Amino acid sequence: FISDSLSMATHWYYNRDNIYKDFGKDGITKYENAKHPHPEAFMIGEKYLPNIEMSKELNRNVDIIRQKHRKFYNTTLPNDLNEQKIKKTTTESEHGNSVADKQERYHYHHDLKAGDNTLSAHLCRLLLRDIAKQLSSTKRFKDKLFAQSFIDYMTTNENEKRTDNDPYLEIYLRRFFENYSKGNDILNCAANQQEIWSIGSHGGIIRPLLLSM
Repeated sequence: FISDSLSMATHWYYNRDNIYKDFGKDGITKYENAKHPHPEAFMIGEKYLPNIEMSKELNRNVDIIRQKHRKFYNTTLPNDLNEQKIKKTTTESEHGNSVADKQERYHYHHDLKAGDNTLSAHLCRLLLRDIAKQLSSTKRFKDKLFAQSFIDYMTTNENEKRTDNDPYLEIYLRRFFENYSKGNDILNCAANQQEIWSIGSHGGIIRPLLLSM
């Protein structure tokens, strides 16, 4: 959790020179806020397209993006704030991907402060707590119970206590809830990793690795 907080501010910096420009000649030496603008961010316009009509019929909550963060995404979730979507306007970037104008290149963890954990770390913490809870009560771990805890956490109303303030939802999370919106069993919502090229599809691997430590 400490390493997650320390590295948060430099996530998705491809060019190390940009780290020194943003954080000084020594790079990261302490907890830092997520900087704005992020010189290389291309989070804007990432897709999250759950089947809203079907999810309502199934009484399944798929609202995993806070209202204030929906301007960052291409999503079928309603935008009650009526904020204008940010557009990608150029491919002049360190990685060749389309990016927004410089002042609209929002950090993947925009609004996170020095010492904050990312959503990924919060989900690791959720797993550890769920394991402890299950083993203390039944001496067994049931994956379906954790899957439900995961869904409950991700769909917590923003006026309730969801412990992270992270706008960045890796693709494996978005694909899980898109499949969930279609009625898949909760243990059959994960995307086929072979169909997703992004390193963001590997995020879920981190949590089980904790069990080997």
